Amino acid sequence: MAFLYRYDWFVTPFSEKDITTSTESKILKDFSKVLNYLDASDIKRLLGNVALEVMKTGSYYGIILDFNDRFTIQ
Repeated sequence: MAFLYRYDWFVTPFSEKDITTSTESKILKDFSKVLNYLDASDIKRLLGNVALEVMKTGSYYGIILDFNDRFTIQ
């Protein structure tokens, strides 16, 4: 049952300035970096394991570790 959730994410690029050709390419580059970061973090497996632990013991205590190219929860 812990893996019934989909654990999907939705990233929306946002810019406070008017978008020009140069800033548009920067936004796309940063957007790609964010998506790669989330993909490398294997969120679906990670959150499924957390949900499984919550179902078994009633709680989960963890610490977020950021490795600059991905994150994990221990």
